[in-house]
This record gives sequence, structure tokens and C-alpha cells, in this order.
Amino acid sequence: MAPLQKRPARRSSAVPALPLNGLLDKTTNDAVDEAARSADAAVERTGDGSAHAGWSQRRQQLHAPHVATLNDLVRRWRDADPSRPVPWFDPADGGTAARIMLLLEAPGPRTMTSAGSGLCSEDNADPTNAVIRAQRQAAGLPRTSCVKWNALPWPIASPPKAAETAAAAEHLRQVLQLLPNLDLVITFGARALSVLGLASTLAEPTRALPVLAVPHPSQRNTHARYEALSRLQRAFVHAAGVVGHDEGVHPRTTRTDADSASGSRA
Repeated sequence: MAPLQKRPARRSSAVPALPLNGLLDKTTNDAVDEAARSADAAVERTGDGSAHAGWSQRRQQLHAPHVATLNDLVRRWRDADPSRPVPWFDPADGGTAARIMLLLEAPGPRTMTSAGSGLCSEDNADPTNAVIRAQRQAAGLPRTSCVKWNALPWPIASPPKAAETAAAAEHLRQVLQLLPNLDLVITFGARALSVLGLASTLAEPTRALPVLAVPHPSQRNTHARYEALSRLQRAFVHAAGVVGHDEGVHPRTTRTDADSASGSRA
């Protein structure tokens, strides 16, 4: 694979300090809870994660220029090993122009079923994606600045063994090579962080990316869930600062993005 092209020098990406008191803003917390309830209702109503009016249109855009190379890679993986179905990159995200990677652990159980979306998308109707979407929007982080992916790109039924983890890390390394503009990776859960660490040092050239590690948002215990959401909020606000500072926009001042163009929400 061709080496990464060096990006032109950019202004300092130092992020202005933001006033965070360590507590979730009540409006944000209520929005997260409502989004998660809506996702639960959609799944209960349809029995799957496919209740999104725009999925068909979204799939027709799988080879749009900003995601073409990423989804060509997915196609090669699918052809090489049909036993490991990998979802497509979502054209509603930033694709190869993304500055922020949102790295989760593995696709949700419904994503690759016959009724699922088949995309790695924050629009999938499950509580985890509902929380991510609500927190990203609340922070003012444009969706087109992000690319969402999974450390283990195929669904898993049990904790992965060492060989599967190594294979996943190689897949992630190939993805990272196609994302030359990344400034930050937010990892969700310990497994995502571990696979990213392995992928970053598998082969030359090594690539040291800034990382913010947060707990997976699916915590059930009330205290653990509160801590996870607080940390997730801080990570998204920081990511919005990274993007906004470089573009001369203060985080929270712009209410994004491709959200309005991506169709109805699951």
C-alpha cells in the first residue's frame, strides 16, 4: 500500500481551555437518556436495527469519493473471508477526510443481520449509538469531521482469542493508512484501546496518534454509567475544540453537519 502523503503544515492545534465542572450538563444528560429510550423503542418496535428511512439511499452512496477507498477495502475483506461479515463505512461520516476517529469494540449484533443496516453507523437503532450521536451533537462536533469504526470490524459472539485480535489489528492498520488527516482517536472500551495500540505498531511506519480513552457507554451500573457519560462528554468537547480551533470556530457554536442531510433517525 502506498505510504501516507505528508499533510501541509497546519496552524497550532492547541485547544482553548473549556469550562467543564466535571458534571454532565442536565440538558445533555436528558438528551442522552431520551435518545437511548428512542433507540430502545425502535428496536422493540421493529425487532431489529433497520428502522431508518434512508438506509437504501445511504447504501447507494457507498462509493462516493470520500468513502470509496475505505469501502473498496471492506469489499476486499468480505471477498477474502465471507465468514467474517464487515459493515460498510457510513457515507454520512467524513470518510477519508475525517479528523476524528470514533473507535468502538465490535459491530452490534443486529448490524449484519438480513434486517440490519450493514453499515458502521451512529444511526443504527441501539442505545450505544444513540448515546454517541447525542453526545457528539451536544458538543458541536461535526459529523463530517468524524469516521466511526470498530476495532474488531466483524461481529463477535465471545471474547476474541489472540489470533482474532491480531487479525483485527491488521485490518485496523490498513484503515488507518487510508485516513491521513486524523488528529485524534476516541476509543470506547478497553478492547478498542488495546487493538489500536497493536495496530499502531504492527509495521513500519509506526504512527503515533493522540488518543482519548473512554469507557464503553453501555454501562448498566448507575455510577459507572454516569462516569462513562461524563468522560464521553469531555472527550467530544475536546474533539470539537481540535476541529473548531483549526477552522477558527469555537466548539459548541456550530450545530453541525450532515445530520440534517442524513435522513430520518433510527
